[in-house]
Amino acid sequence: MTRTFDTGLLAQAPAHVRAILSATHETLGLLFDAEPAFGQAKVCPAQMPREHEVNVIVGFTGGIQGQMLFGMSRREAIAMASVLLMEDITEWGMTASGMAEIANIVAGGCATALHQHGFVANITVPSVIAGEHVQITWPNMFILDTSLTLPCATIGVAVGVKVNPQ
Repeated sequence: MTRTFDTGLLAQAPAHVRAILSATHETLGLLFDAEPAFGQAKVCPAQMPREHEVNVIVGFTGGIQGQMLFGMSRREAIAMASVLLMEDITEWGMTASGMAEIANIVAGGCATALHQHGFVANITVPSVIAGEHVQITWPNMFILDTSLTLPCATIGVAVGVKVNPQ
């Protein structure tokens, strides 16, 4: 199912960014048996502080180059990992592993969606970064920042990607 964006900035984003967001929406919906809701979208500067305790980053290489970030509170990360692993998670290591796996699944869905739109994209191994006041810089990227609300969490989603000239 392809997610359509009715109005606003999401509808104006480049096709490759819309494909990534659509696949993210669909994949998270399937993983969490829910209909995620997008929050307000905005274009961000290349360098901005992230207000999330947990940030999961996965990269794209090939015809599409850049990264995708999922940000959330530690409580939300634990809740999401618990749903994915179908057990109550109390240990940070299992939470980090669960969040990396969620990012990996979502990024795989994004790579497939990009391929269906004529783009070649490979994904990198996800990185989980925990801590306060994380500064992440994506120079020379179109960065779209939004959120997706699931029953167990509202996560920040930032996409900073560009098409490589071939």
